[in-house]
Amino acid sequence: MQILQVIPITQSINSETLTYFSAKKVSLGQLVTVPLRKKEISAIVVSAESVVNMKTQLRGASYQIRNILDIHNGHVFSPTFLTTSIAVKNFYASTTGRIIEKFVPSFILKKPEDYLFSIPKENNKTTTSQTYILQRPFVDRISYYKTLIREKSLQKKSIHIICPTVQWSIRLFKELEKNNKYCFVLHNELTKKKIREQHATITQLEKPSILISTPLFIDTYQYHKDTIIIEKEASDYYRSITAPYVDSRIFIHNYAKYNGSECVFADAIVRPETWYQKTDINTHVIEPCNKKVFRADSLRLIHQYNKNPKKQTDSERINELTHKKEFSLFSKETLDTLKTSVENKEKIFLYTPKKSLAPITVCNDCGNVAQSPTSGRPYALYIKTHPQTRVKERIFICNTTGESIPAFDTCQFCNSWNMKSLGIGTERIQEEIQKIFPKVDSYIIDGTHTKTKKQLSEVITEYESSKKAIIIIGTQKAIAYLETIDTSIIVSLDSFFSRLSYTIHTQILSLINEIVEKTKNSTLLQSRNITHESLPVLHNGLYIEYIEHELDERKKFNYPPYITMCTITRHIQKTHIKKEYQLLNESFSAYNPQILVHPGRTKAQVRLIIILELDTKIWNQEFQDQTLQAILSSFDRKIEIRFNPKDLV
Repeated sequence: MQILQVIPITQSINSETLTYFSAKKVSLGQLVTVPLRKKEISAIVVSAESVVNMKTQLRGASYQIRNILDIHNGHVFSPTFLTTSIAVKNFYASTTGRIIEKFVPSFILKKPEDYLFSIPKENNKTTTSQTYILQRPFVDRISYYKTLIREKSLQKKSIHIICPTVQWSIRLFKELEKNNKYCFVLHNELTKKKIREQHATITQLEKPSILISTPLFIDTYQYHKDTIIIEKEASDYYRSITAPYVDSRIFIHNYAKYNGSECVFADAIVRPETWYQKTDINTHVIEPCNKKVFRADSLRLIHQYNKNPKKQTDSERINELTHKKEFSLFSKETLDTLKTSVENKEKIFLYTPKKSLAPITVCNDCGNVAQSPTSGRPYALYIKTHPQTRVKERIFICNTTGESIPAFDTCQFCNSWNMKSLGIGTERIQEEIQKIFPKVDSYIIDGTHTKTKKQLSEVITEYESSKKAIIIIGTQKAIAYLETIDTSIIVSLDSFFSRLSYTIHTQILSLINEIVEKTKNSTLLQSRNITHESLPVLHNGLYIEYIEHELDERKKFNYPPYITMCTITRHIQKTHIKKEYQLLNESFSAYNPQILVHPGRTKAQVRLIIILELDTKIWNQEFQDQTLQAILSSFDRKIEIRFNPKDLV
């Protein structure tokens, strides 16, 4: 007889586990039917323990343990997936159900009986998992994958390649499906019917296969799954943007370890955290390693408004500001490149990190930023045409919540009229482009102008079919959909450096590299901030020097991977700030907390951010300090808990 811990499948599987007993043997991940109050519901077994081992606990139980009603012939999840979920939920101080929900499509949880599979006994592995680092350009990675597929096919073993986005999965599938009969792709933009058919084919196939998917389908069973590849591992899309804030790369790596599979971290520029893993005896770098990350003449740096890119003296900077010319989005070199590209009927991409006409509006008198009272985030200024009057009007939109209001002309805080819009957004760039090239078609791809798949598809179709010059202005959203670009111009990246983030250099390099790899001609990068001192790798392309310097800096200033960083964010009323501050400071006193106070969602609120720099000996993926675990588990779900976040606030 067994005592089972199960997660009930209701509208949400966020709830804690329930306890039942079973006279028959049940394995982890199996689907069962259990009684819950007066209903019968489906549940997933996450723990199974013999009654003999739990006699003491059972005698002291204050409730009656009920029997399960039915055992379904098949698994919803593999034991490997459940083991991984439990390990990861401990690291992120979350629950098993919430972690599972992150890595399983919602429609599978709604009707799990349609996606059951059987796990053969020979699939249980005892081999030690090996980790590999593959740092090569996209074209070279594709060549490596093709060679690896042939080798594993001869060994009768399967490969699973995880991609950060749907678009990247599709792109990789197009490259690898040729001459591979058993190559499949799974992502949540496929229809439920197609996913069900593909899922059944893959799980029932008794031959080696290649599966390309997003992290949602990590637990898809394959015949002798031997290798799991985290493709484009530096992508920030692996990070969850909703609670619990899980890094999918950690989950995938643990899954490979518990499955006894090889795990490959692959990208053109791998993260410092990944390179640091070389210190582990089970981690190896696949040679040849890409030691120079930018090919000759692939990237041209333009030091805008600064003819001398070296560090300026105070007098030189004051003189420059005193005789400042009228502001222009484009330097003379950039304009010359644009004119040549238009004459040659090229496809042109202009990148900016911000949406809108102006990403921020500031009061010159009190210094406060126009912000949403709901989210506390800055309002972005847009120009919209009224649907009825057809008159253009200025509006403020919160890019976090989508809240939209008429743009106000006086400061929210001091009622001053001295308001100024700052920053370079997509709409402002298009406005400038239309003045310079009135006869050239230009389109915007961002979260505001191309919200729907139809809008996005129309722009991409026009871009790909155009026989004349065409310009796309876009944020990072656009990069994934543009497969070929003739000329790329990064209009500005300077706003990135204002972020309080220890990963900012890695984010910038990954972004630039993705644009460079898709661009036929040289990529132009306009900037004042990117100098020899801050990012020399942009000038010389030497990756090893950059990554070693980056790791030295992180060690010096106490950042991951040398510590485990935890941030706890709590929104409170201003009137309670003293009491809450003292309470939090006392609760975390053993961990030397740093407590920051930031503006809240409304004028009456503030945001308390507690930063804990934890020794990796007391909090890592294998071990977590139980006292701290108890404190974090006691918080309600309104409090945000993040481990090793990319941004500190």
